[in-house]
Amino acid sequence: MPRFRGANSMKEKKAFSPGRLNELFDTLKLSGASCARAMNYDPSYLSRVRSGERIPADPEAFLEEFCRYVIQHEGNARNLRDQLSRMEGLREADLSNAESCQHALYEWLSDADTVRGEEESITRFLHSINDFDLNQYLKSIRFDEWKVPVMPVRLPVSKKYFGTAGSREAQLDFLKKTVMSPSMEPVRQYSSMPMEEMSKDPEFSRKYIFGLGMCIRKGLRLEVIHNVDRPLHEMLMGLEGWLPLYMTGQVSPFYLPEEENGLFLHMSFCSGSVFLDGEAIDGFPEEASYYLCGSKKEHALYGKRMDALFSKARPLLELIPAEQESSEALLMRLEEKAGEKLTYELFDDGGVLFRNIEIRICKGQHFIITKKDNPGMHMVCYHPKVLRAMEYLMIQEDSPILSSGKTEQDKMK
Repeated sequence: MPRFRGANSMKEKKAFSPGRLNELFDTLKLSGASCARAMNYDPSYLSRVRSGERIPADPEAFLEEFCRYVIQHEGNARNLRDQLSRMEGLREADLSNAESCQHALYEWLSDADTVRGEEESITRFLHSINDFDLNQYLKSIRFDEWKVPVMPVRLPVSKKYFGTAGSREAQLDFLKKTVMSPSMEPVRQYSSMPMEEMSKDPEFSRKYIFGLGMCIRKGLRLEVIHNVDRPLHEMLMGLEGWLPLYMTGQVSPFYLPEEENGLFLHMSFCSGSVFLDGEAIDGFPEEASYYLCGSKKEHALYGKRMDALFSKARPLLELIPAEQESSEALLMRLEEKAGEKLTYELFDDGGVLFRNIEIRICKGQHFIITKKDNPGMHMVCYHPKVLRAMEYLMIQEDSPILSSGKTEQDKMK
């Protein structure tokens, strides 16, 4: 079993999370070169720390110095506090002055629960992929018995909906019209609307997943922009929920690299025959409004808007059925795309934890999870937040995920 290059075990030292360090860099748009210069570090060293390839010999001193740099060098105090207060886990009450702000930032960066949570989230995500059996899942929901309706659904050409109940009705009506339409164009979806209230209704969730399943059954391709502007564990939980649909090979997930406006929320769904447009103010779901329309003229306009939105999106995951492309062909294609020879770290736990998946990590570029069967599928992930967490947690000599699958006898070898 191969060992991995990288940092030494940090079990006796302060918890250190490159994920949170990078989240701060991204949120505050920090310059790596300026930070390295102010902290008297070589830029390449700071880059390796951010990727998880290196861990500072003295994490406490590194984080103290880094927090001091952020407070002293990044913008005016009020603007900085406003930005920090919007980040998950940092409370505005703890950011009242420079000293308390620096302390809160240090505690946030070195939170051991966060590091543990990232390990658990990634381990659970990998187990979900390893254990998922598409045939068993389709059998459990009697997918083969589903019949795509052929009679036209009786819905008005256009309709308005309001509030949380209206949102549920609008989404189900969109799926009904899409399934009943003769069009075979892809179904495109984007939403920054909060899903907590709707997820509390199990009947809606069941009908919504059924509607998406009917789109798959009809042979439609789903192109979805996921809202990934949230903590890593929430992001991975969301992806787990989509796993059954991903494994059909008919879904293309995307994300928006630019920061989304957190005040104005939006929903845009578009298929070959109908579109759904919704808008709301954050925190006021009952004042939200939704507009469903199948008018050809308006549909063409919203179709162009959706094209513009997807032109700004990037692939979150590339999903390739194994029968369409071999592992060797995939690696060659990714090298051609990168324009250079790529070096991979192969994750291997000897089949202790993950008998059905193989993981390759190309640092700073992407990682590939190859599911061997049920079904055979390649999943290429490009998102920097997930990539950095995967690099940190797996490419090190004492990988916490790798170690969790070892017996005590294995650990003594």
